Amino acid sequence: MKPARPLVALLACAALASCAQTPPTAAQPESARLAKELQALIGPAACTSDSQCRTQAVGAKACGGPAGYVAWSVQGTDTRALAELAARQSAAQRRELEASGLRSNCAVATDPGAACVAGRCQLAGAAGPDAQAGKPFSLRAGASVRLPAQGLRIGFDGVTADSRCPKGEQCIVAGDATVRLWWQHEGGPRQALELHTDARAQRSAPVGELDLVLLSLTPEPVTGKATDRRAYEATLRLGDGAAGKAER
Repeated sequence: MKPARPLVALLACAALASCAQTPPTAAQPESARLAKELQALIGPAACTSDSQCRTQAVGAKACGGPAGYVAWSVQGTDTRALAELAARQSAAQRRELEASGLRSNCAVATDPGAACVAGRCQLAGAAGPDAQAGKPFSLRAGASVRLPAQGLRIGFDGVTADSRCPKGEQCIVAGDATVRLWWQHEGGPRQALELHTDARAQRSAPVGELDLVLLSLTPEPVTGKATDRRAYEATLRLGDGAAGKAER
């Protein structure tokens, strides 16, 4: 009786050197596996404003300190679970560095902060171009911008009230919109402020040694249609006190 075809193939393969087993792939480092778990825990990092965004130190350098930072949102991430997992990932990377004897650069990884950009928390370094004092800049609701020369960050939380005359309508008064903003010196606490579109109300306010001026707010209201709060865009300018007072 002839042996079954699978058995013949197996015996032939065993007799040939070309059928030697492929060496197993190297195991994934524990720190890399935990880094993937961190990203899964953070998920999409959805947000509607900068105030919902945070940073978390991750990894380790041979010289000490974290390897970098990741952005996450308080909206959908367990704060305690994230901190514990990040600590485990950093410890794993330290052990791996010690065991391998590898060196890393000793540059200090500074916390860049986090900002809400296009509905997702991102490291502030990826939040877009910086602004300059004296030049107009625009912010969508929930976004922020850096002014490196002044060591400032300015953010636009949203519009808390909008009674402006609807587009295409004729109104006795122009109405007013209240724009809620915040500013902070790098690393310092946030300072809240409100500006108005009505020329008779407060259109500028001191921010450190300069004045922040509200130049315009879009879109205009439309009769019978509610404005999506995420669609608001404020155009601002940071200038000296004299320029700010001229805008009031």
